[in-house]
Amino acid sequence: MKYFELDTQTYFEEKNLCLAIGNFDGFHKGHIAILNSLKKIAKKENQQTAIMSFNPHPRQFFEKKDESFNIYSKLDKINFLKKFDINIYIEFNFDKKLSELSANQFVENILINKLKIKNVIVGKDFKF
Repeated sequence: MKYFELDTQTYFEEKNLCLAIGNFDGFHKGHIAILNSLKKIAKKENQQTAIMSFNPHPRQFFEKKDESFNIYSKLDKINFLKKFDINIYIEFNFDKKLSELSANQFVENILINKLKIKNVIVGKDFKF
C-alpha cells in the first residue's frame, strides 16, 4: 500500500482513484461495508482503491481538544487497510486553509483537480 501525507499545496501524481473518505477510527460493520463497496466499484471500473482520512480529525481541529477518540492508532489503521488490499492511503492535513474551503471548493480543488478521483464513497453520516 502506498502512503501519502498531503495538504492543499502538495502535488499528487496518482490517478484513476476510487476514493473512500472517512476517519476509519475503528473498523465496524459500516466501515467494512464502505471498504467492500470501494473494492467492488474499483474492480468494476479498473481503478485504484484509495482511503483518505484527515489529521487532525476535523472535530479535534474545530473543538481545539487534544483528546483522542480513535479506537485504532494510525499504525493499526494502516495495517488493517494493507490486509484489506487497499492500494493507497492518504492522510490529508486538516488545517485552517482546508477548513475555509466550501464543500464545492473541496470537491473541485481537492477531489477532482488534486486527487483526480473517478468515484467517491462515503458513509451515510459523512458531511462537509
